[in-house]
Amino acid sequence: MSGTAHLSPEGKRGKQLGAFDRLLAKFFTGTHRNVLKLTGSRVMAKMGGNEIGILTTTGRKTGRLRSHPVITIPDGEDRLIVATNAGAANHPYWVRNVLANPEVELELKGETRKMRAKVLEEAEKQELWPKLVKAYKMYDTMQNKTDREIPVVRLIPV
Repeated sequence: MSGTAHLSPEGKRGKQLGAFDRLLAKFFTGTHRNVLKLTGSRVMAKMGGNEIGILTTTGRKTGRLRSHPVITIPDGEDRLIVATNAGAANHPYWVRNVLANPEVELELKGETRKMRAKVLEEAEKQELWPKLVKAYKMYDTMQNKTDREIPVVRLIPV
């Protein structure tokens, strides 16, 4: 299902993440993930009114489990997540992991569910984009910062 999807090329416009930026992002991502886990998603669990979940992927190179806090937007039983990387020119690592292995877990409100991730084709992304921007206005700002097409991923319960 997601094996046929692909990522658009990385951009040239948008923040170029240097070593310090990556280190800082890793620190804040880890801190956010740990606060969510320690509090059962009672602290720092929302952004812009949307629930933040912990997405666990399998590293495409290492095979190790990798966890990332992500904003989730409900779409029926599914959840949508947007791989903005804060408008950076490059895709976040987790979306590459999802392409390599779509079997993921999503921890939301202290409950972990097995999910199958599907990177959406551009037509489906464009259809859902107004809903995503309505849920979190910063998505438009982040898309406008970069010239890469920001991927949208559908998480489907298994």
